[in-house]
Amino acid sequence: MRPANPELQNQIVQKTLELLLDKDPESLGMREIAAACNVTAPTIYHYFKDKTNLFKEVSLFCLQQLKDFMTGYIEKESGFTQKSIAALKGFRDWCFKNPKIAFLIMGKIKVADDATSKDVEPYYICFNLGEQLLAQCTIDGKKISENPALDTGIIVSGLWGCIEQTLLKRTAPEFWNKGTEFSDHYIKMVEKAYFSKN
Repeated sequence: MRPANPELQNQIVQKTLELLLDKDPESLGMREIAAACNVTAPTIYHYFKDKTNLFKEVSLFCLQQLKDFMTGYIEKESGFTQKSIAALKGFRDWCFKNPKIAFLIMGKIKVADDATSKDVEPYYICFNLGEQLLAQCTIDGKKISENPALDTGIIVSGLWGCIEQTLLKRTAPEFWNKGTEFSDHYIKMVEKAYFSKN
């Protein structure tokens, strides 16, 4: 069996990402990916057992970039409340900076129908970061969330909704080119609901 070449494997992931930014995942085949990488189809299959596996690696590559971007925002803050808000702003800013990639990993690349909770766990690296921050937040010595996983899911889903709606120009026309302002209002609502002292 031929030894693995991490550099080639990474190149395949990168080239696949480039192709996916302009082509629907369902219509992109392994032979087309191989041709774009200047390798044979068997070479692709040496590293990835099928298209689903390859697309999973593309998603994880992008999600790691998103997490690293969010971490840069988080590390500038001191308290967990501030870190949580910074994480939301980091998520938002990355999505607006990389809209095609955001749409790709948030909706176009689908998880396999027979995927288990263990299979999808790697996709939750950013979600887990947010959940950990929310769980660590305290106001006057008590937790502000009874269910950090549920609350994180709701908060992130709402924020992605704000981002998606402005990118697709489905908000009021005055916000079509003001996605940051539109989503900032949502983040302030979250801050008031979860982090403001009563």
